[in-house]
This record gives sequence, structure tokens and C-alpha cells, in this order.
Amino acid sequence: MRSTSYTLVTGSVHADIGKGTVAALLARARAKRGERILYVKIDPCLQGPIDQMPSSAFGEVVRTVSGHSIDVDVARAQFLVPGFVATDAHQRSLGRSLSGALVAWHEAHAPAPRLLDGLASLVRFEDASSTIVEVGGSAGEPEHALVLDALRRHVGPPSLHVHVTGLLHALGGRPTSKPAQVALHALSLVPDVLLARGDRRALASLAGCIPVQTHVVSVDEDRHAPERAMAQALVEARLFDFDVDDEFPRGRTLDEVAIVGAESDESVASLLLRLRLWSRGRLRPRLGPVRANTIAVVALGKNAELTHGLPTFVLDNRACDCEQRPDWVGTYDEPEGALAAWVAERCATHEDVQRTPSSPYVVPEFAARYLAASEGGSLRDHAILDEHVRRAMGDVRGRHILDLGCGSGRWSERLTDEGASVVGVEPARPMLARARTRLSERVRFVEADAESYVPDAIFDGVLASMSLDHVESLLVVLERLHACLTPGGWLIVTTEHPLRTASRDGLRWTDEAEGRSARVRDYGAPGWRAFTWFDRPEVVSVFHRTFGQWVQLLRDAGFDLVEVCEPVSSDPRDGGNPRFWMLHAQTLAFDGS
Repeated sequence: MRSTSYTLVTGSVHADIGKGTVAALLARARAKRGERILYVKIDPCLQGPIDQMPSSAFGEVVRTVSGHSIDVDVARAQFLVPGFVATDAHQRSLGRSLSGALVAWHEAHAPAPRLLDGLASLVRFEDASSTIVEVGGSAGEPEHALVLDALRRHVGPPSLHVHVTGLLHALGGRPTSKPAQVALHALSLVPDVLLARGDRRALASLAGCIPVQTHVVSVDEDRHAPERAMAQALVEARLFDFDVDDEFPRGRTLDEVAIVGAESDESVASLLLRLRLWSRGRLRPRLGPVRANTIAVVALGKNAELTHGLPTFVLDNRACDCEQRPDWVGTYDEPEGALAAWVAERCATHEDVQRTPSSPYVVPEFAARYLAASEGGSLRDHAILDEHVRRAMGDVRGRHILDLGCGSGRWSERLTDEGASVVGVEPARPMLARARTRLSERVRFVEADAESYVPDAIFDGVLASMSLDHVESLLVVLERLHACLTPGGWLIVTTEHPLRTASRDGLRWTDEAEGRSARVRDYGAPGWRAFTWFDRPEVVSVFHRTFGQWVQLLRDAGFDLVEVCEPVSSDPRDGGNPRFWMLHAQTLAFDGS
């Protein structure tokens, strides 16, 4: 047995850290290179038949066509790995192995075996060109160490050991890296690669726990595309040699599919996986309730009355047999079944819709008019909001700040004048050219829009001045910003006030007997709105959201809302209504332990 070569995948800190996804991706990459794959999941617990356990206690349990019951990790491997067919032998546990050893001992009337000798069946692998062994549980648990010792004793050390950990974990309401430190100290097998999820600056707190020979890769958080995020980290670790954009396309916009009636993410894990991947990144599944931006609903059990008339896929998730569960039919590479057809229909329904209207700032004449107004001091948002934005930022000396949608560099210049280092991001070339002319020696500029920009550094603060109302996939952008901020870092957003962007017909004002008044129509209907500025013919497109939707999206992305500022100008033309507003949010502080 010691001649067996295998790849070991372990994890620590908490459940659902991503080790199952990592193991499946490693198996997928090798299977696509033509290797014969053996995937084994070992649970270090006294676990019996999993088909007798409810999803609320164990997570989703899948009964395959062959009649074998497997957990969600093995089901994920079967979905992602070409040619892999899961059986009962791919799902192992400490309890079942010990039970089998005791039965064999009684039948043979032999002396009782030692504990570790009794675990030989737990780590017995058939011949394969590539064996992937995932050990459940968390490093630091005594049972976890027992399984690793059995592997080392009966099989030998792994040819590759990949360990997945979370850098920050909430204890007592504060993020801390202490659980990750304890788990790494407890690992009895040194990992070759450490995949670290969470804030990159927290890596410094693990410096004394990571062996010098271990290659450390930071994993960007992406709740809506975790397979893509892990694949990208494995590319950096040189363990996944396929194009991530081809394997897991990033949908430019994400349409929300609400799942109503689910107990937890774990209870519908296979459903979530299929919705994400069969839509090629186009759909964003989330557990209900139905919200204003929901385009379709998956209703579990008797929850069809909660769909609000939206396109609905009704699913009885109580069935354990895959022949009765349409969400368990088909694989990533070969979609089939009723759910796959429904997903394809949802994507086709929306694929012809214009999602990101063109920006007028790329038109030289419009850009010149805007720059003249901005640099001449006649833009009203500057006069109304600037003092509030600057106050919310606090002291910026020595801080690293992202100016998202920097325009001509107005705020970038001011921030560098006050001692900050700044990265400016702007998609419109006329605006960016002006910024670079003035500030190229002081600011690093990136030509990109908010939806395509992926931060490559850690920032203390992000300013999005009049830019995020031009974004449809706002939650995706907000989550990326949250991931790139240091614990306690701030996000300041300014846009036109939702009262001003509500009207679908673009008419903001109405004349009444008492004078001009603001029109508020269609407030509760999110979507693109078109307006014109400066008496120019170019159309300015903004994505309208209600006050509540803005707040909820910030919370969904992990931010704490610090302040909502709605200043009202003294200009009688505004009728006492706010024209603009500021949202000040913050990430949780890290205690450094």
C-alpha cells in the first residue's frame, strides 16, 4: 500500500470552507488530461448510513442511480469530473470503518485489533492513475489527526497536500485569525499548498504557523461563483492548467433566482451548484424571499404560493432518489433533465436584453462639456456632497485608497495632496486622459469599469463618487470591494438620490400652480433610466434602485452601514428634496489575534 501516490485535501476553521470544491477541481483538471480518477471522501466521525440522516442535520444527501447514498462533496465531484460515477466506496467514515473491523473480528474469532490497524479499510484505495483523498472535518480535531495518522501508517505521505483555511472567523462578534493559527499548528502533515480565504492582510498573523516550504495562495471571496474563485487560486498555485474563463465564465450581469422553502444552503447544495454552473455564471441563486430584482423562483415543496407570479420551477426536495429529483440529473459538461432545460430557458429569455447601456463620457464632446463644468465649479453634486464626503473619510494620511470611477481625477488629486496613495479606475478614455495628464506621476490609473475591475491590492478605503449608479450587477461589485478592504476599511458611495432617478420616462419635473415640483413615479421598479444633461443629445443611463435595495445590497455584501446622508440644498428649484445622497459603510474590524 505504501507505493500508492495520492493527493490529500484538508481544511480547517469551519465547515463549508471549500475543500470539497478544491478536491473536485483537482480531479476535474486531471480527468480532462485523460487520467483515470479515484475520488474518496473520508469523514472522521462516527457516521453511519447517511441516507438515514435529515438534510437539516447533515446537509444534502444524494442517492445515485446505482442506489448508493453520497454526500454533497461526492455529488459535486460526480457533477464536475468527467467520467466519474460515485458509489458507496467513495464515501467513507471513521464509524463505518471501525464497525466493519469489529464485525470482521467477531466473525474470525480473532484477537481485537489495535485502533489504527482497524482503520486499514478506511484508507484502502484501488489502483488509479490519480487518487484524490478529501478528509472532512477540521484540522485540530482529534479524529482528524487520527485519519491523517492512518493514512501515513497504511499508505504513506501524500504526493501533494493542499490545505484550505479561513483567515478570519467571528468569535464574540469580532473577526479573528486565532482558529486558523491553532488548526495549522495541529496539522500533522505539512501542506505543500495553503489556500487562504479571507482578508489578505490577516495572512501576516499566520506567519509563524506556516512552514517555509508551503506555497501560500490567497483566495478571493466570491459567494456567487465559488468554483471560479477556487479555480483561479489553483491556477496561481499551478495546480489547475485550464482557462478559468472557459471553465467557469463570469456572467457580466447576474439575474437573481430566489429559492423559497429551503432550510439552508447545505440542504440544496446540488441545486445551487447547477443553477450557477448550468447558467454559465448568468444566474445568481439565493435562498428567498422573492425580492424586487428576482426574475424567477425555485419553489420547494408547497411554497408555490410565494412565487408572486414569476417563472417557477417546482421541486420536491424531500425525495432522496435522483430519478425523482430533476435537480440531480445531468453533469456540468452534459446538462440534461427538466432543471437544465428550465435554466437554459431563463438565460435565453434575457440574453437579448441590453444590460449595460453605453456611457456618454466616451464621447469627446460630452466629456469636454462635463470637464468644463467640473473644473469650473458648476456641478451641483460637488457643491452639495463634497463636505460630507470629506468628513466621512477622516484622516487619509498614509492610507491606500481606491477611487472607483475617478473621472478626471478630482478626488484622486485631493487625496494625494493630503498624503494618501491612490489607485484611480475609470472606463471613459477622455476622462482618463485628462486625469493622467494631471496626475500620472502621483496616481496609478486603471482603464476599466466598475463591473470588470478586479482589485489587485488591499485598500483602506474606497470612494465611489457618482459611479455605482451606472452599474447593474451591483452586489458583485460590492462583494469585490468588501474583499479588497482591510478590516475596518470604509466605502463611501455617492449617487443621485433614488427619488431623482425613479421616473421611467426621464421627466424629472412638473409645473404646477405653486411652481415647479419634482416628479416621483415608478419608484418601486428598479431598472435602467435614461436622462440627458447639459442640453446635449447623448443619453446618460443610470440604474435606479430604491433606498431599501441600496441598503440591503450593502448588507448582503458584508458591510455595516455607518451613515446615510441626504443633504437638501437651499436652491428653491429642488423643492426641499435631496438631489444627491451619500452612503458610508464599513467592514468589520479585525482584532489581529
